[in-house]
Amino acid sequence: MAMTTCPNCGEQISDKAKKCVHCGAILVPEEKKNCPDCGAELEEGMETCPKCGCPIENIIETEKIPQQVEVTGVKITKKSKKIIAIAAIAVIVAAIIAAIGVQTHKKNVAAKAAAEAQKQSEEYGTNLNMAAYSMLSGASDAETCGNLIKQVWYNAIYEKSDSKTDKYTKPKGYYVSDFNDALQNLFSDNSFSS
Repeated sequence: MAMTTCPNCGEQISDKAKKCVHCGAILVPEEKKNCPDCGAELEEGMETCPKCGCPIENIIETEKIPQQVEVTGVKITKKSKKIIAIAAIAVIVAAIIAAIGVQTHKKNVAAKAAAEAQKQSEEYGTNLNMAAYSMLSGASDAETCGNLIKQVWYNAIYEKSDSKTDKYTKPKGYYVSDFNDALQNLFSDNSFSS
């Protein structure tokens, strides 16, 4: 411990003293404490901040002396080495089995997805063919109806006799006076509307 002189009274004091024991002069000004929450300046001995009410913990500053750490070597026996090797091999084998299982599962999922896609493709093809057939069949029926309507209209106006149109143009053995009557006869016929 070294000794120093007080600048105020000239007496000998410790170099670690914060104030002179003889005259009371402050040698090292005390650090002001601040609230850790709001930053307000605190007086010595306060337990809570007067500004925000945050509790103040008394922090005792201790000299920080680095600890010496002693490093010791770890001795591994042959038995421990065998156990570690067996455990490592077991972990590797488990990882390989898990990887194979995951790959197999992925292949199974892909195969199921491919089969489902093939099934949907075939179903789509069937539905497409049915839709095309229905459209073509409907178009053919519409063409037949259109031709019959045209023939009834033509034969009613020009009084042409035809075995397909006579029951509409000559319902009572003679031609109707208006082609609209012939068309009305055609449209009211159940065989035409079905």
